[in-house]
Order: sequence, then structure tokens, then C-alpha cells
Amino acid sequence: MLKIHHSKIPKTITKSQFQTITSTSRPQNRTHKPSSKRRKPKPIPFLDDLKQLHNPDEALSLFEDYTQKGAKHDYPSYASLLYKLARSRKFDQIDPLLDFIKNRGIRCREGLFIALMQHYGKCQLVEKAIELFNQMPNFNCERNLQSFNILLNVLIDNDRFSDANDLFLRWKELGFKPN
Repeated sequence: MLKIHHSKIPKTITKSQFQTITSTSRPQNRTHKPSSKRRKPKPIPFLDDLKQLHNPDEALSLFEDYTQKGAKHDYPSYASLLYKLARSRKFDQIDPLLDFIKNRGIRCREGLFIALMQHYGKCQLVEKAIELFNQMPNFNCERNLQSFNILLNVLIDNDRFSDANDLFLRWKELGFKPN
């Protein structure tokens, strides 16, 4: 047990005493090195320009301009463009882009499909959401319980209770465990 003798502790400390204590307790001129070895990703000029666009009709032409200039697009570029088009309800431009991604074999993340299904659901495009859910494996993307639940929500939110029930009853066939 640590015993503290109150008589030895000064009630106040001077500035010079404080500086002496702090200078001896830690080394000076030491730079902070982050513990994470993860590098900060390089900025993607296309994404920066895409974020600045206010007119969604210009998004696809911006994408094509960068392609003509020799830019190599990857998943973040495609996903950001798809998000922008979906938020703007430019669904007619989404399908050709999805076909291009599928034909190129670009691996997509489930979050992209979840967002697209939600946007389809908000616009009563339930069949498009179902089709997208069914096509997910063709994009090298594994469906899991989250995308399954999103599709169920889209069906329920659009008063497709019978279809939601049918889908729910197929959970085992699809390889899911309900939560």
C-alpha cells in the first residue's frame, strides 16, 4: 500500500518546478508516430470531381471524359458513380453501368447492392431490387443476411407481403439463418 506523507507535498507548485518535472518525465523533441501502419489512400481525382457535381446528368459524361483521358477506373469510381445516379433516380443509366461492371469482372461489395436495392425500393421498383439481389453472385459478391433482410424490407415497405413471406420461407434454401 502506498503511503503519502502530506507534509512533503507542497500545496502549490511554481512554474519552474512544473517545467522541471515535465521535462524530466518525458523526452523532448520526440515526434508522434501513429501506431497504425495503414497508409492513407491516394486521392482519386475522378471522385473529387464527382463529389463537386451538382447536376447528376453530368456524372456519366464526367466518367467518360476521365476514361477518354486514360483514367483507369476501379471499384471506388464505379460505386461512387452508381450511388450518385441512384440518389438522383437516374435508374436508366444504372443498368448499362452494372452490365459493364459485370462483364469486366469487377468485384463489388455488398454495400453497393444494398444501397441500390434501397433506392429501388423507395421508388417502388421492387422487381429491379429482386433482380439485383438475384444477380449479386454474378458480380463476385456473396449475398448474406444483411442483403436478404434489405430485400425483405423492400418487399414489405411496398406492400408485397406475400412475396416477402415466400422469400422468408426460402431462407434455408438460400443458405441463411434468420435473425
